[in-house]
Amino acid sequence: MNQNKVVYIGSGLAIAIVLFIGGILIGRFAIPRPANTIDISTETKHSEEEYINIWNNFKQQFLDSISAHEIESNLRDYAQKTHLAGTDDDLREAESIASKWRGHGLDVTIHPYDVLLSYPDPIQPNIVSIFDPNNNLIFQSNGSESIFNEDDKSLPFHKIVRPFLAYTTNGTVRSQKLFYVNFCTMDDFRFLETVLNKDELNNSIVICRYGKIFRGNKISNAEKYGIIGVILYSDPINVAQSPNISNLTYPNSIYMPDMGQQRGSALALSGDPLTPHYPSKDYMFRTPIDNNPHLPKIVAQQIGYKEARQILTQMTGTSVISNWTGGFHEVRYVYGGFLSDNLSIQISSYNTLQIRRIHNVIGTITGHIEPDRYVLIGAHFDAWNFGAQDDGSGTAVNHELVRAFGSLMKSNWKPRRSLMFCAWAAEEYGVVGSFEFVEEYAKILGSRVVSYINMDSIVKGSQFMLMRMSPLLYDFSIDISKQVKAPYTNETIYEQWIRHNNGEKDIGKKYFEMGLGASSDFDGFNQIASSSNLVVIYRNQSINKNLDSSPLYHTQYETFRLVKEFIDPEFQVS
Repeated sequence: MNQNKVVYIGSGLAIAIVLFIGGILIGRFAIPRPANTIDISTETKHSEEEYINIWNNFKQQFLDSISAHEIESNLRDYAQKTHLAGTDDDLREAESIASKWRGHGLDVTIHPYDVLLSYPDPIQPNIVSIFDPNNNLIFQSNGSESIFNEDDKSLPFHKIVRPFLAYTTNGTVRSQKLFYVNFCTMDDFRFLETVLNKDELNNSIVICRYGKIFRGNKISNAEKYGIIGVILYSDPINVAQSPNISNLTYPNSIYMPDMGQQRGSALALSGDPLTPHYPSKDYMFRTPIDNNPHLPKIVAQQIGYKEARQILTQMTGTSVISNWTGGFHEVRYVYGGFLSDNLSIQISSYNTLQIRRIHNVIGTITGHIEPDRYVLIGAHFDAWNFGAQDDGSGTAVNHELVRAFGSLMKSNWKPRRSLMFCAWAAEEYGVVGSFEFVEEYAKILGSRVVSYINMDSIVKGSQFMLMRMSPLLYDFSIDISKQVKAPYTNETIYEQWIRHNNGEKDIGKKYFEMGLGASSDFDGFNQIASSSNLVVIYRNQSINKNLDSSPLYHTQYETFRLVKEFIDPEFQVS
């Protein structure tokens, strides 16, 4: 570690975000302002050296106030509840956030929107079944995930949202033809056309594994080939080191157990699909749900890999090429065709589409020099279930930043520019809450936003930080990485990058990249407001090229215990 460089120690992500806010967005104007003193931003008699000392004193005071204990407490509270968007629990969470932030001195507003959301049936689970020629049931998926005794019994498992793919259509489809299409990318479908006749796919059902592309694109790709239903599963080669050894999966590790199932939206659109380009307010025209071009048209459902194994063994046809093979060593992966013994496979989905009200919470600290310039920091507070990683991790840090800035306000401090802390609703459905907010205030935000910092699933691991940013923020982000101590090491974040990169300083896209990556709440700011944006995430190095770094993503196993026991025991990452 460079001994001549000041390195800040604490909760890594929170410290990095604070330095980013202070250094580039508020800069030298972020200083305490005692009563009856002249604002140094307009006072030229201070020397640069005097000013730097004032700024550094403020900065250290603020960083010292960031508490890993508070972040841990925030996450524990968050992950004791379920957080499905558009529900009564979701409204209570929004009201709780607003109350907490007002208590810290922020000017808080709540922004409601009536949007189209999707829900599974509360009683009848979505299932995949196999029937013999006499219509006798020989296999049926469970429609849920296993509950383990190791999990805290106080968790409200009765409120668990069963596995479903939001916005996919309801109904029952059956076919005697089943094809395996790897990841259901367009390249996979094109390759399959070289193996069999394209017409064979018509009126068939396909099974493919999660990964490579957005789940909604897998379904829309299948639609193009006349397929009537899609089954998704997480293959053990991507989510489990040893799927046949239960003590190497959750609840004994971060890896997915055999009944684990990734929930998620299949909507390939940001925002409410009924009001594209406009906010979902009472006065706004809505496109009809029927024949809406943005909604999936076919049935789709996910299953556990234990169930997928049983289905794959019933398939017939030619063995697949090597890079289509998954992690079932005892199963012969085949392209498929007609099922063995004249069997038929059926998908039954009971999803419903409903217009529900969601609520964004915005807490503002008004700037004292440039109040009409906004620096926004945001995390979504909805989740498919307990959501300890997605997005309890971001929400926990968001609350701690609000607490720390609120404490400074009590000592008569104000930022140069306005700080806006954002708790976004319904991100999991397609960044709905944040996108509607940007659509409603597009002209104001487009002219006034300096930058937006997104905190979505920021703790996926503890081994290295991944930064993604708009090009204007590149140089300063590199500088920040050299000032923050990496968790559980004596290295800076930058030094950790170099070590993981085998000593090479060209860290490239592996750890640090221009561009913001997969869809999240930065979408509206990036696409509509055209602001400079930053994304920070801590993750683990994959053991091999196939293994997902966050195997329990969107499962009911995203619990506080997962983070505390296996990912960040001392909350040095957050």
